[in-house]
Amino acid sequence: MSSEVVSPLRDDLIRILSFVQIANDHQCCPQVADIEYIFSHREPIATRLRDFDFGPRSRELMDVVFSSSHLSSSTDSATDYLSGAGLIEIEDGKIQITSFGRALVEDANHVEDDSDVAVTFKKDDPYAYQKLWQTLSAPNMLYLIDPYFKADYLGFIITTSIQRILVANSVHGNGRKELISLELALGGLEAQGRDMVEVRSTDAANLHDRYVIGKDGATYMIGRSINGIGRSTTIFLPLPLLASKAIKDEMEQLWNQGRPVCPKKPTEIETLDE
Repeated sequence: MSSEVVSPLRDDLIRILSFVQIANDHQCCPQVADIEYIFSHREPIATRLRDFDFGPRSRELMDVVFSSSHLSSSTDSATDYLSGAGLIEIEDGKIQITSFGRALVEDANHVEDDSDVAVTFKKDDPYAYQKLWQTLSAPNMLYLIDPYFKADYLGFIITTSIQRILVANSVHGNGRKELISLELALGGLEAQGRDMVEVRSTDAANLHDRYVIGKDGATYMIGRSINGIGRSTTIFLPLPLLASKAIKDEMEQLWNQGRPVCPKKPTEIETLDE
């Protein structure tokens, strides 16, 4: 006889912990008052976090991830409960997630490495990017292969487990401008001392599909570019073992042959030929 294993915390409390974790990872400690306000009102994000430099598109994504969240019980006791359980620490009204809290968030967001499991991102789903963040934050994730990836999403990706991004040189037929945007975005992250990802570009004409590849070789196909998640229904589909190996080998070859997209300052950017 088997029994179902359930999370020890309600979904609303897991969302609070996830929120605090992302804020802490960006060197920001939200105030208790902010947390209580965010999760008891429909305002998408607190003023202190809105002022933090996530980048324009990533700030919009964070709004979507944590919008319309409600506690099913009084918010006055939520932070006290999490603190009493040892999941967060509160000092001078500022919240820091503990290693115990991180472990629970990781467990709640864990994506099973199972070829029968697929994640669906529905059109206009307000939690599409929350699901995407949970999926890409699985500990084994390594590569994002997305020929159409845009720099606006770097701030979002660096909060996940992804460490390498492979893009195409001819993004929407306007590749050089997109690569310059990536160079500047990486330069901005470097100047701020933020977490970094390695980005490379390829001229390969056959790079059209989107994949996520794990450190263990597990490979997942994404129905559309990260830029379009939530705009139309798509899936995150684990591939069979043989297909995973073939795609992993091909993508790693493209990665090894790819051109590094390096962090640059605005003064280091070459003028585009019109």
